[in-house]
Amino acid sequence: MANELPSDPRSILGLILLAILLDVYFCGIVSQQLYSYWTSGFKDPIYVRAFVLVQFTVVLFQSAIVWQLAWDIYVDHYGIVVDFKDTC
Repeated sequence: MANELPSDPRSILGLILLAILLDVYFCGIVSQQLYSYWTSGFKDPIYVRAFVLVQFTVVLFQSAIVWQLAWDIYVDHYGIVVDFKDTC
């Protein structure tokens, strides 16, 4: 099946780490865009500004969850392949 883990899940840990680092990079880009938008002086309606703030909050929350996943995989379950298979 396509959604099964490989026989040795440690073989994909590098890809997971790369994805986490890309997520952090993109979260930084979104943060910079929010700062630029907020300080640019646009006179957008309040619902547009609220939507931008909600989008940033969602990105920040998603990034925090990814960091929690990274901590769980790389710190709490370091070297324990059986637990890693059970969590996925």
